[in-house]
Amino acid sequence: MNPQHYASSGYARLSSAIDAGAAHAAARWIVDNRTRVEVPHTLDALDRRNQLPIKLRRLWDCDPDFWSGFVMRSGVLEVASRWLGEEFLLIRSAAFIKYPGSRATVGWHCDEHLWGYECEAGLTVWIPLTRVPPQSGCLQFIPGSHLRPPGRLYWDIRHPYHKVMDVTGFEPPVSVPVEVGDCIVMDKRTVHASGPNQSGAERIGLVFAFARCAPERLTESAVGITRGGCFHAVPAGGSSESEHGVERH
Repeated sequence: MNPQHYASSGYARLSSAIDAGAAHAAARWIVDNRTRVEVPHTLDALDRRNQLPIKLRRLWDCDPDFWSGFVMRSGVLEVASRWLGEEFLLIRSAAFIKYPGSRATVGWHCDEHLWGYECEAGLTVWIPLTRVPPQSGCLQFIPGSHLRPPGRLYWDIRHPYHKVMDVTGFEPPVSVPVEVGDCIVMDKRTVHASGPNQSGAERIGLVFAFARCAPERLTESAVGITRGGCFHAVPAGGSSESEHGVERH
């Protein structure tokens, strides 16, 4: 990956940066657990008629043993450390499902606006758990959008999960297809979207958002991470405490 491309464009596709075996194990976890009542989700995860993306939220909280193992063995930790250094927070862990033939799309937005608080630095690692070619609704980015003022935010009934951004006058978007084993890393300010899944295969994407910020700014609990692989719970607006009374290594 060319660091200058990330700095100028606000995103980068990292080829073969994620262990494929770990990605397949994560896909199995999503498939096996998507109907669990304790997994927060936006829609009926088995209703293939859904015309909105199905989002499974707070995956780490649902199974910290599995997801801490995934972060350690998959390569995600190394990707985040490359930009954020030795210590940072995992502030979001989620999966998006688009069934074959779904018209579900995600409107233009940047992740910083969804987090709801200021961070010293932040990025999202987007990991395909299935192949995501253009016809599956791959991510689209507006190069350089992280370096300019954001567009006007407004509500659109087609994208009810969050406000979308008016990108009139921005650079033309670029589509970024990915294979299992790849990942996409994007700056918290980079404007992106995704299209419908017009393929005959299920599309699953995994999202981990990482940041450096003061714990008192957090509006939701997070996971403190060191590059060496120690994990500890950080409550919203509070100080760090170990998960279940012990640090995870």
